[in-house]
Amino acid sequence: MTRFKGLKSMAVLSVAAATCLIGSLPVEAAGQPLIYHGNEANASFVSDANGVTVMVHLSSSDYTYSTGAELQGTGVAITLTDEVTGQELDRLDGFVATSASFAANLHSATLDATSLELQSSTSCCAAQTISVSAVWTATGPPDHFTMVSHFCGPPQPCFGIYNVSVTTRDATIAMTIGGMADGIDLSQLVWTNSAGINSRIGVYLTG
Repeated sequence: MTRFKGLKSMAVLSVAAATCLIGSLPVEAAGQPLIYHGNEANASFVSDANGVTVMVHLSSSDYTYSTGAELQGTGVAITLTDEVTGQELDRLDGFVATSASFAANLHSATLDATSLELQSSTSCCAAQTISVSAVWTATGPPDHFTMVSHFCGPPQPCFGIYNVSVTTRDATIAMTIGGMADGIDLSQLVWTNSAGINSRIGVYLTG
């Protein structure tokens, strides 16, 4: 999956590297595409369970590259926090190499029922399996902006500079989630949420 941080003028994109050639010369020994295109759908959910704040972050993305490679991924991160002390009790993460399907012009995105195995950061518990499905529906007009971004990912921390055109849309989301997280039945919680859909096209500049 991809992650951006920082100002629009300079952000960091985390993606896996691929192999590409400019004529007979490699763009980079590690390899990176001349062009990439990706769609992402993200959402955050918050609820309470007997004095514990439960926050769920759901992210699903589908990236294609001029090399012909495609990277798909869906991740769920669940944070459990003591409501009184603010202490983080546990963080659980799961990832699968499939993604939501995206409608044209980011009108919607649909994640079919997907099972993920959650691993605890505290190693308190055995792996816990949950199931999640979701439908994002855009609620407003698209917002467009352009930024310059490093291309980051294994085997090197960061390499290459890209001109990235970004389109974002606010969205509503309907999510169904089932399974247990450290003894909390996720299917029984009432959630408040925020969500969005975005796409990115990156064109290699230098680096």
